[in-house]
Amino acid sequence: MTMNKLILIPFLFIFASCSLIIKSNESKVNLVLKDKKEKELFCNKSNTQFYIQNEQTYLLIQNLNKKVNLSAQEILVATVLTEIFNSPFAVSIDSQIQFLDMNLASKNFEHSYYLSDKRPTNLFDSLRYYLKKNKAKYSLGELISLVERELPTRITISKRYARFLSGIEQSIRSDEKLSATYLRGNQLIKANETIRRSSLKRIYNVSRLQTKEQRKKKVTNNSYLFPYVTNDQKYLCNYDLNIYENSIFLISKDKRPQTLELGAMKNNFSAMAVLRLYPRVHSKKLSSHSLFGQSQTPRPVAICHKSNSNEIFVSSKGPDSAQILQQFIKNYAKLTTKKNLKESLYHSRNIVMIPPKRILSETKKLDSNDLENLLKSDNAVYHVENIGNIWGLHSKSFFQDPRSVNSLRCI
Repeated sequence: MTMNKLILIPFLFIFASCSLIIKSNESKVNLVLKDKKEKELFCNKSNTQFYIQNEQTYLLIQNLNKKVNLSAQEILVATVLTEIFNSPFAVSIDSQIQFLDMNLASKNFEHSYYLSDKRPTNLFDSLRYYLKKNKAKYSLGELISLVERELPTRITISKRYARFLSGIEQSIRSDEKLSATYLRGNQLIKANETIRRSSLKRIYNVSRLQTKEQRKKKVTNNSYLFPYVTNDQKYLCNYDLNIYENSIFLISKDKRPQTLELGAMKNNFSAMAVLRLYPRVHSKKLSSHSLFGQSQTPRPVAICHKSNSNEIFVSSKGPDSAQILQQFIKNYAKLTTKKNLKESLYHSRNIVMIPPKRILSETKKLDSNDLENLLKSDNAVYHVENIGNIWGLHSKSFFQDPRSVNSLRCI
């Protein structure tokens, strides 16, 4: 080993490795912050459960659920409609959305991803198709009316919302409509301040006018799943995870899209969704409302369902979410108990990046033997605090990643 290489590890390993560990400043892979105290990763014996990030959305949906007898799928759609205002950086009429449904009694799993002319359909159309497929009691229009009655006249800016606005401040200042919405005097609005809410019904009506021609095109549900077998456990996944056995990687070089994960469980049914958006500040749609448009089509997140079970795994962050998921379930499939799942969620993760080939690793979570083995490779190893976000369903409980900024609500 040459002495001019910097090794940011304990002195014990300096002479034991030919690899290089570098503290990474690539913020796009330092995705989520892990709480210092251990968080609860499962719901225990709760009939109604939510997997959600925004506190205001949770309170509204919980209140609506007390007033109206909604199914899990209807609760999920109502949550998405509410997030149009509370999380517009990820939820817009142009957002890509994936649905994951599970009948906990029959173990029937469905993955829905609606396309029109090979592109994701308008958000409202996707919600309408989803409700129709599930034979919902309430139509999309009726749910919009129910949510509209519960929404406050002013929206409180969350911390994540404020961070997003801070990142696009120059674009806000150069756009007349956004400046009027997000500037107070000459200062950018901050977390816990409020903005005036638009009409949900108006947004919906404008959307229908703008997508009139698109709705004439044939809509398909891209629900095909690839088989994957590891440690004698069978899975069905929306990516072919077998390619990673041959060191083929699907690394995205694009900036990470804004992602929002949601889940609702009620009466033996689980409904989950992932929304993704590359927010486009300057959009013709801004003439009718303040939502952000989609600048490019995001890659769907990786999902897997363990055959003949109530287990669903979602990998919703990272430059190659399918690679992160493949590594995770390959390790988890050895035992598949709740205790093992918890240990797997806390376990250190690595991801191979190309080109050039290098390894991003949560090295601080590795024990000395695993770290020494990692350093025996010929690749540079970059340390990052957290890699990915893996969440989903185990038995009759949602589970969350300790790295996640979302919260489980067990009622």
